[in-house]
Amino acid sequence: MIKKRDVLTRREMLAQCSTGFGMLALQGLMANSSFAGTARRSHFKPRAKHVILCYMSGGVSQVDSFDPKPKLRELHGKPMPVKIERTQFNNNGNV
Repeated sequence: MIKKRDVLTRREMLAQCSTGFGMLALQGLMANSSFAGTARRSHFKPRAKHVILCYMSGGVSQVDSFDPKPKLRELHGKPMPVKIERTQFNNNGNV
């Protein structure tokens, strides 16, 4: 006697639906990229003649690049004002 199952297992459902989900994702990506080539007029007159694009994957942290530290110039090369134990990573002892 053969048992007939009416219920799909999770594995079977994912196997049958994975193509559909992949197509939905691809459709979303294609729809977003279709607007990339269309030129739009700017709402202001452009003034820049040159642009330097720094694409740094894993580059400098935004905290370090946009946070001015005025005391750093004053203390450059001098010993730390606070007693800090030397470790493998801060073995020079100067600011």
